[in-house]
Amino acid sequence: MICFLSIRKVYVFCAKLCYSKIEFVIAYPYQRTEFFFDGLNSAFAFFGGVPNRIIFDNLKPAVKEILEGTKRELQEEFLKFKSFYCFEAIFCAPGKGNEKGLIENLVKYVRNNYFLPYPEFINFELLNSQLLKECRQRLENGIHEGEAWSRLLLREEFLPFNDVYQFARIRIATVDTYQLIHIDRNRYSVPTNYVGKKVQIRIYPFEIVASYKDEIITTHDRLFGRDKECLNPYHYLSLLQKKARAYDQAKVIQDWKLPEIYEEYHRLLKAHRQSNSKGTREFIDILKLTEEYGLDAIGKILKKLNEMGQYSYQTVLSLIRCQTECTGGTQPLAEEYLNALNISNIKTSYLPLTTYNNLIKEEGCLQ
Repeated sequence: MICFLSIRKVYVFCAKLCYSKIEFVIAYPYQRTEFFFDGLNSAFAFFGGVPNRIIFDNLKPAVKEILEGTKRELQEEFLKFKSFYCFEAIFCAPGKGNEKGLIENLVKYVRNNYFLPYPEFINFELLNSQLLKECRQRLENGIHEGEAWSRLLLREEFLPFNDVYQFARIRIATVDTYQLIHIDRNRYSVPTNYVGKKVQIRIYPFEIVASYKDEIITTHDRLFGRDKECLNPYHYLSLLQKKARAYDQAKVIQDWKLPEIYEEYHRLLKAHRQSNSKGTREFIDILKLTEEYGLDAIGKILKKLNEMGQYSYQTVLSLIRCQTECTGGTQPLAEEYLNALNISNIKTSYLPLTTYNNLIKEEGCLQ
């Protein structure tokens, strides 16, 4: 097996408290507003509060235009963010790295200690999990002027951090004939019945949420790069049920990588129905059940039915309902409860079976 690794650029959000010198870092794929706000929210959560005053560089997500002296025309979204937490924003003079020496030193430390040599990571969730671990270890072991960072943190004066400011870039996209919406040169699937409709897209740092008439219709992990696709197979099952012959060649099905029992059951179901189309339509009904009950649960049922030689959607549905709706029997009462009822002193008598025979013989008399 050959594994190809590629090098990509990452952007690191760095924050440091001036008094206690506690540090926080988190990595992102781009320098955009949603990542900037997410970095601040993550820092507030790590520090346990919102600093009263925050010194910023003149970054675009915050500063719309640099005016004379210390005056700045701020971005509208940043004004909303700042007003939400009520902190004071101070901006460095352009090109004056000495005004933010703490951060400059932190950037050098992060580059030399966290990113040399280049770390290997599959996604940003794993990378940031490792960076958070490093930050926590630094917090536990860090010392400033002979005093532990963790003790200095307790003396920091913070504004309360009770609610999180939620921000997402908003886009309107039209669903194309392939059930796809196009966002930042990547494509995401939506259910069949939204083809041709305009949907609202909320772009979060690592998630895409599509809505139609204020109702969420799908969510996807956000893709980074270009010309990538995120296809949810459940979005296409209803369409494939109408075009059963296209099932085996559909890219979304080929990429799904279903367990072997599904392919085996599909093949035998078609043979049992003596029709490829009918068997495939019925098999798609079975696949729809996996969205609610999971691939593993339905897979176990298919194995059981395959051993019994039974092939039908109705049989699968009956078994899954039996497993989820039928009770497993009554539970015994607690011993304390039985003792409280004085159950040991209750006496019962048993009639012999011949008594019931006598009742049957006398049935005519009773009528």
